[in-house]
Amino acid sequence: MTSDEIVNSHDRFFKSVFSNKEEAADFLLNYLPGEVVQELNLETLKPRKDTFVDDNLKERLSDLLYEVDTTDGGRVLVYILFEHKSYPEPLVAFHLLRYMIRIWEHTMGQDWDGILPHIVPIVLYHGVNRWNIPESFRKLFVKRFCLRSFLPDFSYLLYDLSIYRDEDIKGQEILRAVLLILKYIFHSDELRARIRAILELLRRPEEEYSHQDHLGKVIHYLLANKERISSQELREALDDVFNNQGGGAMPGLAETWFQEGLQEGLQEGLRDVQATMRETIIEILGNRFGQVPSMTEDQINAIADTAVLKDLRKKAWVVGSLEEFQRIIDGVESD
Repeated sequence: MTSDEIVNSHDRFFKSVFSNKEEAADFLLNYLPGEVVQELNLETLKPRKDTFVDDNLKERLSDLLYEVDTTDGGRVLVYILFEHKSYPEPLVAFHLLRYMIRIWEHTMGQDWDGILPHIVPIVLYHGVNRWNIPESFRKLFVKRFCLRSFLPDFSYLLYDLSIYRDEDIKGQEILRAVLLILKYIFHSDELRARIRAILELLRRPEEEYSHQDHLGKVIHYLLANKERISSQELREALDDVFNNQGGGAMPGLAETWFQEGLQEGLQEGLRDVQATMRETIIEILGNRFGQVPSMTEDQINAIADTAVLKDLRKKAWVVGSLEEFQRIIDGVESD
């Protein structure tokens, strides 16, 4: 299954950077376990256009799939699930298993040789709260020794950016800049304090076009999240890093990307605000009453009226039960 739908600024930024072979290889080289890296020929890495995330989860999860040769001539798939909501997804191992099965089904074409490729599952998370979910599928079950052999069992690699010190974030300048921005995008004060140092990582000579291209992506992403850093604060940081220190043609390009990002932000800002409101409603209900039924989540995610979402956010704090909120949602749909 393929899809060009990109539902929010975090998804767009993640896919625009990590769909690039060089940046994806840099990430895997620096963050996969050493024994896994030794098995892979990262020069053969090929990003694939397939996506496996359910439509109703695309406001919180994004994914990318890569194919890479092993050093002995085999093939391995690397699957990155990007968690871009503000708190961990309790069922991420369950979702991963479903998506891995879909990937294996996708490989069973006419020329399938009966052997399934290994999949390396990775979760990249940059939410506000620390990741506190077990990193093993088996941990979702009550322990019953006599039934253990009937359980699927796999672990995923977790990269929670919040636990990394800045100096421990590895890779080339582009990757470090991207990971630092993702780390601080939900922490306004820290982002504003570090934005000049982050932009400095992308300040390179005019002929290094990859840095220029990624600077454009960074500018667009930050402008799409102007509640974290204002457009004026970003402009001042760009001026300090590029115009005041000399940057060849870069200042003009930066200004072009800045203006493009402002226009793009006007069109997309409303959609991002609505997505955040939907996420907040579900989070409030989950914190108050436990797991929110998928049907209720689907109904919330289908609402595109900002006024209705504001009203539902208020009611999520005061309703006495999920059933009461469900009746409110059903009333909204019938209006």
